[in-house]
Amino acid sequence: MTQTRRHILVVGSVGAYIVVEVDRMPARGDNQAATIAKLIGADHPTLTTKMACQFGNDNHGNMIKETLQSVGVDTSLCSQAKCSSGLAFVFVYPDGDNSIVIVSGANSA
Repeated sequence: MTQTRRHILVVGSVGAYIVVEVDRMPARGDNQAATIAKLIGADHPTLTTKMACQFGNDNHGNMIKETLQSVGVDTSLCSQAKCSSGLAFVFVYPDGDNSIVIVSGANSA
């Protein structure tokens, strides 16, 4: 049986997500050892995905674009902003709760 290929268009912001597992948020002036979580993407054989967004004009922007392309996302509708990439720092606590700090970058350009 032949599977029907479905298409998805994603319009929105992209950014480099830096995920850090922490025991607690450090107090002002503190340092804390942390574990960086690994993010894994995978393509799906019956979906075609196209992204429309702006990448930053920095290493993060290049990494995001290359990562999307490596898992089969069509980035032909994307452009490169004249500023740095958006970033999100995600702090994950042992109970699974989190705190996030966002730097808009190219997402607000």
